[in-house]
Amino acid sequence: MKRLVLLVPLLVPSLALAAFNPAPIGGYMSSLTSFINGYIIPFIIAASLLVFMFGMFQFFVLGATNEEKREKGKQLAIWAVVGLVLMLSLSGIVVLLSSTLGFGDATIPAPSTPKI
Repeated sequence: MKRLVLLVPLLVPSLALAAFNPAPIGGYMSSLTSFINGYIIPFIIAASLLVFMFGMFQFFVLGATNEEKREKGKQLAIWAVVGLVLMLSLSGIVVLLSSTLGFGDATIPAPSTPKI
């Protein structure tokens, strides 16, 4: 009985993905990458820049006489720069993968039909 269950996907072409239409997946991936690159990454980059500016404000202005606040501001600025570098790297990786895998544009060519 177990062998029959394992052989059914191989015997039925639609279950074996012989009639698989990749258009919905390509459209989904294209919209997902455009959402990530259009909204998520710019938001995190802006937040990282704000945290960096707050760390510099804390380092120079608030911690002008207090060494503990200067150290806290310095650590905050360093982590903000690390986050900024990671987000820019992630953005590059997403663009590289989407263009490599062909999800960069929303249109997927239709399969060609044989001429009789």
